[in-house]
Amino acid sequence: MEFLENTVIFIGTLIGGLGSIFLLIGYIKSIGFGFNHGKLRGYSMIFLPPFAQIIFNLKHKWEAKKWNEFFYYGFLAFIFGILVISNTIVGIILILLSTGLLIFGLTSNFQNISFLNKLLKGGASKITTEGIEFNPKRYNKFINHWHWGKFLSQWSGPANVSIAFKTFSKPGIVQDIKQFNRKHFAEMLRTSRQRMNWNDERIQLFLEVMKKKHNLRHRTIMALLLYIYD
Repeated sequence: MEFLENTVIFIGTLIGGLGSIFLLIGYIKSIGFGFNHGKLRGYSMIFLPPFAQIIFNLKHKWEAKKWNEFFYYGFLAFIFGILVISNTIVGIILILLSTGLLIFGLTSNFQNISFLNKLLKGGASKITTEGIEFNPKRYNKFINHWHWGKFLSQWSGPANVSIAFKTFSKPGIVQDIKQFNRKHFAEMLRTSRQRMNWNDERIQLFLEVMKKKHNLRHRTIMALLLYIYD
């Protein structure tokens, strides 16, 4: 009986420790994403958790998913470990139950669990729409580059990764951008000799049409137009 108790305590401690590691990873990742949006946001992530993380999550849901899952699974593992340690009988039941679910998952549709699926694939989420891949990491670097960031500031509306990811997942929007790029934009850039007329009536008309048709702000459209062309 003592061996069984010690085994349950060991397993509970191991799971709880793993949960703590996941929580730490989520915290460190959140700080990194915070600094991507400025020093003030980064330092707030360090010194004002979890309030700063919650606010960031409300404004930038897609980016927050990168570390939200570590918080979510870390918290569950930590609580699970505490419950296992607290009572031997409860611990045995939970271990057997979780083991059964794990076996069932591995032999059926476990691959549908997004977090584990991402770990198995070993990469961040990307989507391909109309034959064009949207890489959030590349897009984020693109819009945060000082040159493009300054340029896009002259257009109205947001252009963050969360909105771009959601927008890019709609084939109709990507198809319209590709069509404009093929018919007008690519040629305009080639013949501009680095002095592009951004007030060209074709661009202005395109922005207005996209705003009315898809209810999109100008900066989002310009960012995706340049991203696709780049």
